[in-house]
Amino acid sequence: MKVLKDYILIKEPLNTEKKSETGIFLGEDAIDFSRPVTNEVILVGSDVKEVKVGDTVMYMPKQGIHMKQDDCTWRFLKEENIIAVM
Repeated sequence: MKVLKDYILIKEPLNTEKKSETGIFLGEDAIDFSRPVTNEVILVGSDVKEVKVGDTVMYMPKQGIHMKQDDCTWRFLKEENIIAVM
């Protein structure tokens, strides 16, 4: 796969289920989307300037294009959606 222009491909954890303190599984509706998340960069497009493959980046969970394929969860983000490189 080749990522184009200023897009960044991030691999997200497959299991995003969360548990409450008492062990109850919480659905996606219970996830706090107002807090940023961090994950690893897998591929970058040719126009990306400040992020490189292998970086851990911080971004908001509702940003970008979300995709599931081959038992993996992927997110395509534009470089402008990255809050920080860790």
